[in-house]
Amino acid sequence: MVHNESQKYSLKRFGATVTALLAEHGITTRQRLVELLKEEGYVNGNGQPLYSHARIGNWFYGRHETDRHFCLALIDVLELGKKDTDRLSEAFLFGQDEEVEISKAS
Repeated sequence: MVHNESQKYSLKRFGATVTALLAEHGITTRQRLVELLKEEGYVNGNGQPLYSHARIGNWFYGRHETDRHFCLALIDVLELGKKDTDRLSEAFLFGQDEEVEISKAS
């Protein structure tokens, strides 16, 4: 996935799927997800989170390809069952470039 600097980004299916999974588990912000991942030991050698708010946002909006290890971490910390793991896997495999439309309530 290569993007130029003037390209506009929109939420991708991967980002929408992860956002839905997080909401279903009571996690309402990416920052809370970063904290949860850190609490569960997803840190580098200096104790810093492996997955930052900005890095996750880049994946949600298709700025960079998603790290598959992030998906494995989500499965672990959210204790996803087969159905939700399948949802996440499908979004990872096929939804990193697929834009989603967000409709506003009237």
